[in-house]
Amino acid sequence: MRIRGMQSRISLLHDAVNSGRLKEMQMLLDEEPDKKKKIVLAKDDSGVGLLHKAVYYDLQDICKWLIEKFPHMVSLRDAVEMDGNGLNTHCVVKGQEGRTAYHYTPMCKDPQAIQKLLKNAGADPSTLDVHQHSAKYYTDHKQELELPSSQKSTPNKRTSMGARD
Repeated sequence: MRIRGMQSRISLLHDAVNSGRLKEMQMLLDEEPDKKKKIVLAKDDSGVGLLHKAVYYDLQDICKWLIEKFPHMVSLRDAVEMDGNGLNTHCVVKGQEGRTAYHYTPMCKDPQAIQKLLKNAGADPSTLDVHQHSAKYYTDHKQELELPSSQKSTPNKRTSMGARD
């Protein structure tokens, strides 16, 4: 039963980020203070992390809070199996791009501000995804940046974020 409860909490966390609800996300994390550092790293069913979503959907308040409280998140990659050299060990499947949150910064209104936050927390702007592209490449190829959506947690459209807490 504990695993099912944890999976439910992770799903609720992702739903809160998808909808831009910072206070709800904070409350959910505060309910498990001893497990916070692990839960915050949990990915959704598509292998996407909370910080990846916050950057992609340009949720600056959530980005700032996550980076401030959990700077270790900046090096987390989306779902892909990597070998010890940082290379993809399997064929590329859509949604398994090996990207860090930094790769998604071109989607932000003010990418430099989010990039600065990420770099100050230890993000490496030169990190390559499975296509051997860094975030700089995606500045001119935004159409190639698509965040995979999970079956259980569908993000709101970027243009209709609604009210945020």
